Amino acid sequence: MKFRLNLITVFAFFLTSCATYKETWIPPTGASGSMCVMQCNNSKEYCQVSKQSLAQRCESEYSWAMADYQSCKLRNPQTSYCTSYRSKTETINGQTITRQECTSTRYDSPCKEPVKSCSKVGNDSQCEANYRACFVSCGGVIDRREVK
Repeated sequence: MKFRLNLITVFAFFLTSCATYKETWIPPTGASGSMCVMQCNNSKEYCQVSKQSLAQRCESEYSWAMADYQSCKLRNPQTSYCTSYRSKTETINGQTITRQECTSTRYDSPCKEPVKSCSKVGNDSQCEANYRACFVSCGGVIDRREVK
């Protein structure tokens, strides 16, 4: 029974996630409500500018790190070394010789490539979510209806 209920819930979620919605924003009435929404707008703008600034700084730092990495690679070419051996015995001119033969080579560099993680920084969804909550807390209403 529980499995069936969970399956129905998941199915309903997928159906609603494909729907299109229209939102109507109804601002609060009165001077205090308007002032409150203005503060929400200021907070949202500050949030977006901060996110944009962080994203730009992240991109700049990544560019510098990448330039350092490229420079390091030019100064320090990759080195190779054997990671596993096997013994190989051969007879040459009547003499039996056993030597080690490399079966696996690894290439390594002292330079570490930077990881780009800037895509997580510039996301405005948190700014938008905060604005929506602020707008509603000021007395505004967000009427969300499915468009058919």
